[in-house]
Amino acid sequence: MHLFSRAPTPTELECAAREWQAQPVNLRIVNESPRVKPSVQPLLLGGARRAARSLRNLFRRPLPSRHANEYATHLPVLVGLAQALRIRRVLEFGSGYHSTRVFLNRSAFPELVSLHSIESDAEWIPKVREATHRESRLLLKYVPEPIESVLDDLALESYDLIFVDSSAESSRRVATISAVAERCPSLVLVVIHDFENVMYRKAAKKFQRRFEFAAFNPCTAVVWYGGRKSHRALKEIRKIIFRHANEFALNDVEAWCAAFQKEMKQGLARESERPNPTPSGT
Repeated sequence: MHLFSRAPTPTELECAAREWQAQPVNLRIVNESPRVKPSVQPLLLGGARRAARSLRNLFRRPLPSRHANEYATHLPVLVGLAQALRIRRVLEFGSGYHSTRVFLNRSAFPELVSLHSIESDAEWIPKVREATHRESRLLLKYVPEPIESVLDDLALESYDLIFVDSSAESSRRVATISAVAERCPSLVLVVIHDFENVMYRKAAKKFQRRFEFAAFNPCTAVVWYGGRKSHRALKEIRKIIFRHANEFALNDVEAWCAAFQKEMKQGLARESERPNPTPSGT
């Protein structure tokens, strides 16, 4: 028997998966069945979540062509995070002309008080110092590979955001992502650049939450442990980036700031005005 009289759209398939996953009847059957041990129940629920995720991945829009300015595709995401959330202290693995300077841009990150940047290329450090005009909020430290060895000396809970864009070798960045995942406290956001890389995606699976931005290639992801408190803001950031992807240059920080400042409040206001769904059974 067919569920649809026509070929279902990707949206219909995803909605069907979500409805199936959320059915309370299924949960009661699992709880009351003597054949299913309680220890197996989380596995069943996890399987439902993985099935829904697989459907989303199946119908995900294809990646755009690799951007000509491939080292700056994370900039709109960083600017959006700073406009939506209170980010005062940042830990950066891999300094650069783009990320380090945007962190120190007072329009983009108006509440930043300190940027701790870790760099494994000794020859690159003087260039970054010059590009940032020896900004007092910047603590730029040279750490040879393995760059993640510095984590033992850092209190990660003191940072609001950790940015990972280090190392020329993929295997070295994988090690950094894995080490951050092992030590990262709850609710500290971790931003990973070049997230289309399969090795980086695999290393980031240790995190409880993941949100991806694919308007530009290379892609960027935000991962973290804990609740979904930031999820609404991340959705609005992604919408705004897609809306202006063909309008603003990646490094036009002022244009991105203006767009986020104007449209973020409008989007969140519309979201808050939506009526809550009536609980089933009432």
